[in-house]
Amino acid sequence: MSADGLTSDVLKQQFVAVIPRAETFDKLTGGQSGPTVIKGAEDSSGKLTGTNGIRYRPGIGSNGPRIDIPANGNKPHETLHYPPPPPPVEPIQK
Repeated sequence: MSADGLTSDVLKQQFVAVIPRAETFDKLTGGQSGPTVIKGAEDSSGKLTGTNGIRYRPGIGSNGPRIDIPANGNKPHETLHYPPPPPPVEPIQK
């Protein structure tokens, strides 16, 4: 745990397969989310924010997506780190 909150290591693939990030985000936000708004404009990078302040950030480069859970009372904020998606499979050439 850092001084600022909890940060997970990259979640193991076995846990991601059981509870995918989209399902986790939907459950944490109660299905109430939309595109993140920055300075009055929708962010086009795929970031989402729940009405309860939970945020989804898509992966960038070799970093997988993240779900940020804000602090609540005496619970520190948490960040769930998901592994990046596997590279696309090249079709077999005949």
